[in-house]
Amino acid sequence: MRRLILILKLCFLISFGSVYSQTSDGIILKASDLEFISLTKLSDIYSILPQLDLYTTDGYRHSSLYGSLFSNAPQNVIVLINGVKTNFGVWEKANLSQFPVHPNSIDSIVIKYFPTIYLGEYSSGILIDIITNKPPEDLSLILTYATGNETGDPGPYRYTEYFSDNVDQFGPNTIVTSSYGSERFNVTFNFIDQVSPATDPAILKRADDFMFQNYQVRYSGFSINASAMSGFGKHNLFAAYTKTGQAVVGFEYGADLFFMDAVSTEIPYENKSILFSSGNEIQIDNNEKLNVDLNLSYTNTEQSKYSQDLSFNSEDLWFNSKISYKYSAEIFGYNIGSSFSYQNFQPRFSNSDISKNIPSFFASLNFHTLKNLQHSMNLIYRVDNNSSGLFFDIANKFRINETNCFSLSIKAGNLFNNIGYSTYQDELNAFITSLMLAYNYKYTQNTSFDIGFNLISRSNLTYVLQDFIYNETRRNIKNIQPQIFGSLKGIEGEYYLSIYNRLLNNLEQRFSYRYKSSLSGDEIFKQIVARIPQHKIFYSIYYSPFSDLTGSLTLSYSSLQKWIEYRNIDTEDGLYVSELKDNLLINLSLTKKFWDGKIKISGMINNLFNNRIQYHPVGSTFDLTFFLKAEAELESIFKF
Repeated sequence: MRRLILILKLCFLISFGSVYSQTSDGIILKASDLEFISLTKLSDIYSILPQLDLYTTDGYRHSSLYGSLFSNAPQNVIVLINGVKTNFGVWEKANLSQFPVHPNSIDSIVIKYFPTIYLGEYSSGILIDIITNKPPEDLSLILTYATGNETGDPGPYRYTEYFSDNVDQFGPNTIVTSSYGSERFNVTFNFIDQVSPATDPAILKRADDFMFQNYQVRYSGFSINASAMSGFGKHNLFAAYTKTGQAVVGFEYGADLFFMDAVSTEIPYENKSILFSSGNEIQIDNNEKLNVDLNLSYTNTEQSKYSQDLSFNSEDLWFNSKISYKYSAEIFGYNIGSSFSYQNFQPRFSNSDISKNIPSFFASLNFHTLKNLQHSMNLIYRVDNNSSGLFFDIANKFRINETNCFSLSIKAGNLFNNIGYSTYQDELNAFITSLMLAYNYKYTQNTSFDIGFNLISRSNLTYVLQDFIYNETRRNIKNIQPQIFGSLKGIEGEYYLSIYNRLLNNLEQRFSYRYKSSLSGDEIFKQIVARIPQHKIFYSIYYSPFSDLTGSLTLSYSSLQKWIEYRNIDTEDGLYVSELKDNLLINLSLTKKFWDGKIKISGMINNLFNNRIQYHPVGSTFDLTFFLKAEAELESIFKF
């Protein structure tokens, strides 16, 4: 802790910095932000997003800490591509590591992490919209190769208290991207092949009978992203085919892993997915637009051929269509539309067929009452076979001058059961409300800070309290006696501060602090949300001394986390713990460009001090890890 305080003092003495382009209800990551941290997989963006409360058991898949915590108010991660919703993922869990796009093809990423209505979609958890860029003119090619190794053989901490056993090689991760760009038509092809290790002792301790061939996960994905301009407007198409299990390149097999919270263990599986997403913007006149979205996805999941455990066979067919009309003028605008989703989910191990028809209606209104006072209102009503919902938000932004800006937003949602499928009466209604006050001060183009307060009230929640223990004899995790709690309620308070400063043209720093805690509510509610760290600190410095050399340092700190469902999980070897101690993580990245930027070599060091980094009581620990990434980018080949 003393070391943390010293580091923070040093950061404050140098300067302050804000976490990217943060607004009162979300974050926008730009392409330059992604370049500085040198991504090896898309989910690496989570390392610079301390605002998100996530957990991971293996560093490859990430889920919301709230997730399915309350059975009648789930909070999952939703992924969009160019503003169009996808059904990407398995069993409603999206693995951003496997989203088949090249980081260099991304213009920006919009992240919403409060209850929000965004482009006619409601999210009570985390919403991620990946905005792709326009490729260079003519034909271009990008080749990327990245690999890494977790130390311990012997590693620089071999004979110190920070020593840890070697895990295995990370990767290789290979991406091949080819694109063609012109004034009115653009197309990009992506191929991704990934290898993720499954050899951490914490996983093998409870999954030694899964017979992972080569102890790795193999993933491959193809995608095409196209856009065109016509006399009617703009058209976007994204299509993808992904698979896990048998490698597309080579003969090695590696089952994917799905961590099931209800049984606290990994299930090995292999799957094939097809995704089709089309967004069309039809320009009626200068003020009017018509948007039409079409989406289709199919996922076939099968039990790993090397697994004798729980069957995981299922088929998931999902179709979604959305149409909206948008009118915008200088001080007034509105958007109105509706969508229809159909989902047919067949878990073959239970011989059941779950079909959903989900129509929804949404509307938004934006207007000014004064020149510097802006208002927005959003509403969405969704009808589901199992649960329906009504959600709205009202936001007000008062810009005093070019330097000072205040914003106030109120959000509320109600989930209610239509037919009474619920087993528990308490699951019929769940309410969530949010009140946020934020202030932005922009001193100059190079210095600004944001400060905000947020209150989130939840009521009528249903929670199943698990009691997990580890059985040494059978080498598995057991759930002793689950208990059901209904009609839970509580209020969480959050305070955040983020500051940005560009000290020099080639040096910028960012700092953020987040405090979040339960303010009132049932005692069991307070114990449940204790899994959310109260304190989070993030500091980064980006430096580019030369046009062909860039580097970054990021420091992340999170405080104690207590998981009530794992209160009896502690083991003698310390692999499983009921409480996650303070985490201090320091990462370094350095990129050198050659041949006018056509060749890039990056080196990354994660967890510089080799501290024990763990994000889940029975999850992996992440030790000092070295990564190497090589990239060749040839733009406008025919003009080269």
